[in-house]
Amino acid sequence: QSDPVDPITTEVVRHALNSAANQMKRALVRTAFSPVIYEVLDFAVALYDKDVRLLAQAPSLPMFMGTLNFCVIEAVKGIGGVENLNEGDIIIYNWPYGTGSHPQDLAVVMPAFHEGELVGYAAIKGHWLDIAGKDPYCTDTVDVFQEGTIYPGVKIVEAGKLVDPIYRIILANSRVPKMIAGDLNAEITGVRTGVRALLEVVARHGVADFGRAVEQMFDHGERVVRNYFAAIPDGTY
Repeated sequence: QSDPVDPITTEVVRHALNSAANQMKRALVRTAFSPVIYEVLDFAVALYDKDVRLLAQAPSLPMFMGTLNFCVIEAVKGIGGVENLNEGDIIIYNWPYGTGSHPQDLAVVMPAFHEGELVGYAAIKGHWLDIAGKDPYCTDTVDVFQEGTIYPGVKIVEAGKLVDPIYRIILANSRVPKMIAGDLNAEITGVRTGVRALLEVVARHGVADFGRAVEQMFDHGERVVRNYFAAIPDGTY
């Protein structure tokens, strides 16, 4: 790391990233078809750097938020790794042992490229109404295959173009295909919004200064947590 950027630049970057995450949330909520997303807010949205460290999130479901980075890692692994990512790709992933929740919670992941270089990811995990479980909404399943279709990290959009066979398989495996289509398109719109906003921040400050500002954000977060623990009296709790 070279010289750090000034604190004001770091704060500008931090707030710009928070704004980008909130733009993702607004895009998702305003375009989703099912009330589970736009009323219940049964989703998480976030931006990550290229090493899958959290850059910004929008307030939503804390349980989803805590596991969303695993969704990014596993979705990318599912397509064969970072080397198989292209600009404009979008991956869907819902294998529950990778997402940390049931298969109805679909993760959508989009890489962000600046001048051909991977700089981060936008990710959304949202609850879908029906993915061909044994019942429309089942709570008595004994294995994941009773819960619906598994998407083990596959590209739904490749280099900006919808992968039509995968899209048709998704809609064919639901009792409410129009709602599923609406929510999938909303998640795609959301991650595209996030990537666009993230890239605006990177382009405005340049990759080097952006990277330094992000490191200072993480360093500050570490200091806050360490100071919190330091203030707790020694003892057995």
